[in-house]
Amino acid sequence: MFRKIICILSAAGMLFVFPFPVHAADLRGSIRVVPDWAGNRIMAGEVALYRIGDSLGESYRITDGLANWIVGRQEVLSDEFLPWAVQQPWENGRILTITDEQGAFFSDLEEGLYLVVQTLPASGFSGFAPFLITLPAETGMDITVNPQILLLSEAPRTGDYPAPIFAAMVLSLGAVILMVLTENRRK
Repeated sequence: MFRKIICILSAAGMLFVFPFPVHAADLRGSIRVVPDWAGNRIMAGEVALYRIGDSLGESYRITDGLANWIVGRQEVLSDEFLPWAVQQPWENGRILTITDEQGAFFSDLEEGLYLVVQTLPASGFSGFAPFLITLPAETGMDITVNPQILLLSEAPRTGDYPAPIFAAMVLSLGAVILMVLTENRRK
């Protein structure tokens, strides 16, 4: 009898709760930037992240502090948009140092369009090219990016200007002398 009463109260409680509207939680995400050189994670340098636009579905609202523009997804992916975005003096950027554990980890980010720029490359390495990244709520809000960087080293030296020419001349002369000596020995 006691079980029946508990079941009836539980069912009544569920029926009472169902009509209330359900609101999604405030979605926040993260972007992790870990520079990569030939498959090795490079854990030094600084990375800046700028939120440059709000997501409006198939377009973005870009705000530079003076005006708001609505820019389509195709325009953002064009070759002209990224150089324009890099030249703008974006405010409210976050700069983080790349650490051993997690790279540059930007957390508590809203959905939108972000510009990622390396402000200080690791010693001995080139900085990665700036890029745009979108935090969409529908595909997950935690993104890890491994931009490629290059090792900055002095090109191997094969010799200064006259040295290779003289070396080729000495080798050629040696080959000619060797051929003459072997020809005289046969006779």
